[in-house]
Amino acid sequence: MTEKSTRIVLLAKRTEGGDALREILLDVFPKEIPVDFLYMVNLVYEDDKIFEVPLKVFKKTLKLGSVQKIIEIAEFKKEVDCVEIVLDLAKVKKFMTKTSDSLFANVFLDS
Repeated sequence: MTEKSTRIVLLAKRTEGGDALREILLDVFPKEIPVDFLYMVNLVYEDDKIFEVPLKVFKKTLKLGSVQKIIEIAEFKKEVDCVEIVLDLAKVKKFMTKTSDSLFANVFLDS
């Protein structure tokens, strides 16, 4: 096995309106992601084999600082090249819209 580090790649499933990850999250790379926002999590091995991690193994959030725990779920002895975390942008956008609408309603009160 090699002594290289595992990459974490944050990807996204586009919304029906065609929004992309960079349009919604800009340059944000979170420390943890609510499970409700996940579309899928894949472990990509050096031989290009892919293992899809069942989302039910995560409780409320996926903590990106504990990548080793994600890798241990697969129980494979191979070297993991990359952890792909795919967000469901429709769910992220819906949450952000609802949150910002609530914020604006508190800031700009109707007279």
